[in-house]
Amino acid sequence: MHNTAGRNAAAVEQMATLSMDNGVDLRTVELDVQSQESVDAAVASPPIDPCSQMEEFMSLASCPSQIT
Repeated sequence: MHNTAGRNAAAVEQMATLSMDNGVDLRTVELDVQSQESVDAAVASPPIDPCSQMEEFMSLASCPSQIT
């Protein structure tokens, strides 16, 4: 997804909520498919934990990536 901190921030939040509500490990990645540099960076970057994106809205116990 391109512009995850800007115009697509709401979609990123929706994906984090979907992940949390359904107990799935769904993560967003900053990616502009028209830029090879962006694609290379997205592939090389570690995945972002959706719980870190919504820390203020939930407890760790409700986060799929924190459940053991």
